[in-house]
Parts: sequence; structure tokens; C-alpha cells
Amino acid sequence: MIRSLLDRFSDCWDTALPWVLFAYREVPVETLGCSPFELMFGRTVPGPLMLVKTAWLQETDLSTAKQNVVELIINTRERLRHALEVANTQATQERSKAKVWYNRRARLRTFQPGDKVLVLMPMPEKPLHAKYHGPYAVEQQLGPVDYIITTPDRRKTKRVCGHMSLVNCQSTRN
Repeated sequence: MIRSLLDRFSDCWDTALPWVLFAYREVPVETLGCSPFELMFGRTVPGPLMLVKTAWLQETDLSTAKQNVVELIINTRERLRHALEVANTQATQERSKAKVWYNRRARLRTFQPGDKVLVLMPMPEKPLHAKYHGPYAVEQQLGPVDYIITTPDRRKTKRVCGHMSLVNCQSTRN
């Protein structure tokens, strides 16, 4: 983000730095749905644009303001817009890097009806512990990762399980 400030505002990047930080703290984090400022203070940040909007909604006449105040608002708006674009671009790049890093060891697991699988289920006497039970048969695939498993020796004779709680019995014998 600082590098892009140098490209855009080479002579005054240090004065634009607070605006980049402001935009970074104001942008909502996609996974949380709120900005770092909201997480810290429990409310949205009252930025310069919000103050101008409030002034417009209150029918305040800005035409009598001095020209340098209007220029300040225009310059501030331009810097905020640029900082917001930079923050959004950076956030998009970081999300794609995180996705690649998170999925680096991911393997596609699919099961066919009739396959024998072990199912990870909670232990009755220890609800926070789980162990594999089975082998059970896959009855039907509901979606890309969900399956109906027949469990005849259990109270529920059919269960919907995700692919993360299933292990193919053939792969456990190797």
C-alpha cells in the first residue's frame, strides 16, 4: 500500500499515509463482516465523508465556505477513494494467497454408493472426544461433500456425514 502511495503521491506520500491507514481500518473484513475500527470501538468510524454527508442532510449551505475548505474536502475525498481502492486490492490479494496456502494439502475425496467407510462420531461417554466407527456403507451422495451413511448398529440407522468425517476403508489398510 505504501508503494502505491509513492507511485501516486511521490512528493507528499507521508501526508497521505494517515488516509491509507484510515481506509484500511474502515474497510470491513469479509470474513467478519465488520471493520477493524468497529471491532475495536463497537461503532462505525465517523470519517470526513460522513461529516460532509451529515452537513448535506442537515441542509447546511456549503457555498459560503472558504474555497480552501472545499479544496480540502475534494483532496481528502480523492485520497480516501485511492486509499480505499488500495486497501480493497490488497485485501483481495491476501485472500487469494491465504486460500492457496490453506488448500495446499487439500485432496478431493469422493465416495460412491456401496463404498465402505469409517465414520468419525462422538463418543457417548465423552462428548468432546470422537473416534472412527464402522465400516459402514455409503448409501447416497447428497451434494459435493455430503453423503448418507447406513449405520445399522447405531440408534440412528442413517446419518448425513460430510466428507471430512469419512475415511475410505481401503486407504486405512495401506
